[in-house]
Amino acid sequence: MGNRMSEETKPHIVKSHDINLDSDYVKFAKYTPLQDENARYLDLAYDFVNVTHQRIQAEKAEQQKQAEEEARRKEEEEKARAEAEIKEQEKDN
Repeated sequence: MGNRMSEETKPHIVKSHDINLDSDYVKFAKYTPLQDENARYLDLAYDFVNVTHQRIQAEKAEQQKQAEEEARRKEEEEKARAEAEIKEQEKDN
């Protein structure tokens, strides 16, 4: 998963900076956001979570696929090695 930032997350990061900046102003009673700003920020936060979740799920699926391919490759190597040993033993007998 790492710290890679996908192209679809970059805009959300920039927007989250705006949310955090306004949140700091609200926190210290220097700003009162309008109702539509609250709704917009909530929508942005949901979008960010959904995009991030989808990216993480895709990365997990890719890792699972790679692990399965690696296990299959190892299994095939073991099978080939066992078959080679059997053939070698048959030659010796």
